[in-house]
Amino acid sequence: MIMGLFDKKYCSICNNKIGLLGNRKLEDGNLCKECAAKLSPWFSERRHSTVQEIGEQLNYRENNKNAVQAFRTTRDLGRYTRVLIDDGAQKFMITSAKDLVSANPDVLDFDQVTGCMLDVDESRSELKQKDSSGKSVSYVPPRYEYSYNFYITVRVNHPYFDEMRFRVNTSSVETGERSMAGMTDPNYRMNPAAATRATNAAQYYEYLSLSNEIKAAFDGMIQASVAGVQPAQPEDVQDPELKKLLEEKAKVEELTKDPEKLRAYYENALKEAQAAAGIAGAAGIAGAAASMAPATVKCQWCGCQTPADKGSCQFCGGPLN
Repeated sequence: MIMGLFDKKYCSICNNKIGLLGNRKLEDGNLCKECAAKLSPWFSERRHSTVQEIGEQLNYRENNKNAVQAFRTTRDLGRYTRVLIDDGAQKFMITSAKDLVSANPDVLDFDQVTGCMLDVDESRSELKQKDSSGKSVSYVPPRYEYSYNFYITVRVNHPYFDEMRFRVNTSSVETGERSMAGMTDPNYRMNPAAATRATNAAQYYEYLSLSNEIKAAFDGMIQASVAGVQPAQPEDVQDPELKKLLEEKAKVEELTKDPEKLRAYYENALKEAQAAAGIAGAAGIAGAAASMAPATVKCQWCGCQTPADKGSCQFCGGPLN
């Protein structure tokens, strides 16, 4: 077994000899560090990937170089790690590299973003004092110094990774003995008197503002993608069950334009349901039918009429005001 550690190994991708300590294990092969460096920096499943899967990703990464060359930055958000946005092509990349061509950061479309979260992580360290014997002891009550880091996590629909998490600040923001817990309102501004008692308080809010600006950019991408969704039309669908549902949806949307017709539609539907169940002449059909008809609103994202009590559109999922 010990001798096996020093056996010659060759990269399953490029066939080059792998140097000592240079091997990156795959599920069914080996990968040299040079090929591993070409993988997406957001990719974390290398050990559970096959040689074929790694080869496919490297082909994607090679094609990504063309997307980097075509990228035209219209917005540049961040400090060390930056979010570069091409509004014209509706694409973005996240990178800390200055030489984009060499770094080859992944270029994604707006509609690949599925969510964005801002996390403000707090750390604290206890301050101690010396007692009469020179031993470090706690203050009564305990005293702490606080520091903060700002993280953005972008959830994406991508074949090789599902999130892109990065730190917005370049180094921890220390605020002395002042805890900033709960102070995450992007519009909050500390008054000057309080700011003098909190070391780097202004820096805390500077990074908080920048983090919220980045989050707002990704939230805007999601909203733009939802607004651009065009509902499927019955004539474009081959599946008979789905086509029937879409035809029913179109019929109801047309009826919602006329409350009387919508009422009659539900009244007739109730009659048919009662007939199928063997119930005839039931009283209050009209009233029951009226209660069946849900209040609807027009979705601002896709334009469909959708029940108002759901909180989101039943067709595109967009939020309702």
